[in-house]
Amino acid sequence: LQIDELTEKEQFLCYIESNRDKWVLIHIYDDDNEACITLNKVFNTLAIRYPHLRLAKVLPLTIGMSQQFKMNALPTLQVYRNESLLGNFVRITDQLGEKFTVDQLIRFLSENEIELGISEYRISNHGDDDITGFDD
Repeated sequence: LQIDELTEKEQFLCYIESNRDKWVLIHIYDDDNEACITLNKVFNTLAIRYPHLRLAKVLPLTIGMSQQFKMNALPTLQVYRNESLLGNFVRITDQLGEKFTVDQLIRFLSENEIELGISEYRISNHGDDDITGFDD
């Protein structure tokens, strides 16, 4: 699994710059936030299913976000391509609900005109229930 943990602000900026020709998804997270745990599980499945994506996570304080941001805005998903921020989805659960699947996230991004270059990869046609990452 290739989900990078960014631990310094400079590393965050370099990660975006060094992957300019790839789709970069960054999860701004907190370990104690249930919805962040969900997005981390979705990232695990994305990493397996779509190895061309660059996936990373970073704590909000690492990149200079406030405690207020940490309390009210997580999970936040940022999507970059060619160093440009194409999507900044603050508290993405407002759009997707507390528990969501990989396919729901991909559909949501597609509705926001972010295709992630997965048209060249086969989008899974098995049901959402086997890819949530939840141990129901």
